[in-house]
Amino acid sequence: MSDEKKPSEQPSPLRANASQDGKRALAGYLPSGSARPARILCYEEDARSRKRLRDAASGLKITLDSTGSTEEFSKAIGDGDYDVALISIDRHEAEAVRLATELTSAEQPICVLLTVRKPTVDHGVLAMRCGAVDLIAKPFDLDELRERLASAAERAQSMRQQARRIARLKRICRRLNKQRQQVNNQVDVLCGDLVNAYQQLAEQVDSASVDQLAMSIESELDVESLLRKTLEHMLTKTGPTNAAVYLPGNSGDFSLGAYVNYDLPKDTADTLLDHLADIVPSRFRDERSIVALDSEAKLVEHLDDNASWLSGSSVIATGCHSHDGDCLAVLVVFRDRNDPFSEAVSAELRTLRDAFSRQLAKVVRVHNRATPKAEWLGFDIGDEPEEDEGMTDWGWAA
Repeated sequence: MSDEKKPSEQPSPLRANASQDGKRALAGYLPSGSARPARILCYEEDARSRKRLRDAASGLKITLDSTGSTEEFSKAIGDGDYDVALISIDRHEAEAVRLATELTSAEQPICVLLTVRKPTVDHGVLAMRCGAVDLIAKPFDLDELRERLASAAERAQSMRQQARRIARLKRICRRLNKQRQQVNNQVDVLCGDLVNAYQQLAEQVDSASVDQLAMSIESELDVESLLRKTLEHMLTKTGPTNAAVYLPGNSGDFSLGAYVNYDLPKDTADTLLDHLADIVPSRFRDERSIVALDSEAKLVEHLDDNASWLSGSSVIATGCHSHDGDCLAVLVVFRDRNDPFSEAVSAELRTLRDAFSRQLAKVVRVHNRATPKAEWLGFDIGDEPEEDEGMTDWGWAA
């Protein structure tokens, strides 16, 4: 094949673009500055072709090494830092294609060119399949070869820059992921601290609430005043609500001790609350927990046929007990179910009930010790002897 084209020759499918890119890149690869020259490794068995390659590389910012052995080529690629690989497929096509495919598939960015005598369309398809960027016909045209080498060197430089950017982005992503994990760990720790702080604060608030009520009633030895202050304090925690406190009598029955009317009709409120005295205390006198009845099903479960008296209401009920387990009172609060009691209200009522129970037990103990047994209130507190005869019912409503 001479330097002049024969009419029957098929042009390389990769040749036109490479030639245009080479003309633009050629000036950039003339000697200038101190940048590292592009490194090219050639696998070429023909000595004259290797000399032609060295002549084309002279004057360009290119370092060119060549070998006629595939083993030496593979070793040199593994040991050296090459930008471009120039591989001849004239004699050992299968081996050359294998080398080209391995290089284009490797992580190391390297630009692969194939050379061949009498190139055909099949050669062009083969070059594209193995990832080569150019297919160069032999014998080489010096000017064209210089353009092709310059274009390949520029492409290799672009590939290396892109690989460096990708590597840098990967490092940044790894660093960001590590920092994200650290932040997540810090957030977990912070959330744990906040939960602990909230629990401590809630305990302090509960304690403050108990202390506030206890301080306001600790000197109260009058039942009426004690009930009034307790209900007043309760309303600050529950908001507007109907409430009733039922106290036990000598016969074991309960009567209305004090109440708050929020939205009950005035002419029927006393009747309703007195009727509840026959229903609610008997069901909740032994109840130590705060029982919330926020549905018709729960009302029926606890009150059976009498649930209709509180139909449509959200109800909370509990017993108030002494240290020895005696029921001192039954507390019930209720209002329209469209304005239900929250769990926080239940927690507030628990602390209020405990403080009220302690003070009520003190009031009863003091009263029983200071009065004749025949006038004792309807409670048995502490170590006082039990005596049913002569005890009288008592109660009041505020």
